[in-house]
Amino acid sequence: MRVFVWMRSNTMVVPTSTCHRTLLLVLGALAFMCSPCMGFEYRINCGGRQYIDSAGNEWQADEFYKDGDMYQVTGTIPNTLDETLYLSSHTWAKKHPVQEYRFPDAPAGRFKIVLHFAALCTCADAVGDRVFNVTLNGKTVLSNFDVVAYIGWRKAVRIEYTLDTYANADLVIGFPRVKSVSSVNAIEVVLEELNPTTTTTVTTTTTTTTTTTTTTTTTTTTTFTTTTSTTTTTTT
Repeated sequence: MRVFVWMRSNTMVVPTSTCHRTLLLVLGALAFMCSPCMGFEYRINCGGRQYIDSAGNEWQADEFYKDGDMYQVTGTIPNTLDETLYLSSHTWAKKHPVQEYRFPDAPAGRFKIVLHFAALCTCADAVGDRVFNVTLNGKTVLSNFDVVAYIGWRKAVRIEYTLDTYANADLVIGFPRVKSVSSVNAIEVVLEELNPTTTTTVTTTTTTTTTTTTTTTTTTTTTFTTTTSTTTTTTT
């Protein structure tokens, strides 16, 4: 869902000074142009239906994907308050040449990107059955990711990234396969700041209910790696 915030007023007091009138018009135009950019916000329930989560956020049904299939199961995901987000996924097999979500016309800015994963299929409930990478705008940020190896079968894991972009363009999240099928259960993309002034690289926060580890290397203590030049943090 894209949210626009329009800064308008039903009434206006016009200053007597021509200079003040001009300034008011310029400020109004800037607010009109910039406010939609700051509303660049999507929450996608991949493979699933529209949903309101436990925090009141609205998730839209699956959209913005390229190729792939939708997959849904019944049952429970024990370590989350929002199991609806984890009982469906979007998957890509060998027959699907493009394995990505593409969010159009993203402004230059700093984005919070949250990816949600859970291994669902009984055909892939063992370590090593499914392995894939994750890319943000073509840069690999997660290598050889195996959901079962990391958190187990039918359990939720949430991985958060901070991504800076410096040009207006599509924002692309890729899930290239390494072994068998790649998949994702839910995606959040939220613009936090326009035109960042620093050159921060991708940073990562991983949330589960089982481990607490902090590392400053590019290799985690599990079977996958995150490629960043900053601190990688795993928290509960």
